[in-house]
Amino acid sequence: MIRRIVVFKMKEGAPGGASAAENAARLVVLFRGLKKHLDFLPDLQCGPNLNADGDHQVGLTVVYRDAADIEAYTNHPEHLKVKEFVVKTVESRTIVDFTV
Repeated sequence: MIRRIVVFKMKEGAPGGASAAENAARLVVLFRGLKKHLDFLPDLQCGPNLNADGDHQVGLTVVYRDAADIEAYTNHPEHLKVKEFVVKTVESRTIVDFTV
């Protein structure tokens, strides 16, 4: 199994006029909505950063069974829709993958 941890720092003044906080809330909804489309994944969790001192507004964890799951997730049409939103609204992200 492979666990992925991702943290997202949202852009201030992203296209569309929404604030970083509004876009962070929307990103959480979008990632949580992926669960119903990606039932092959053992686990996918997403939520707002509860640490007020944190530099990132959103955290995501995904568990994959193997590299094939990563490939299926990466290229899934519903994930690609979320990725479009990420490209427009995220200033930076950090990704860590490790074996569990």
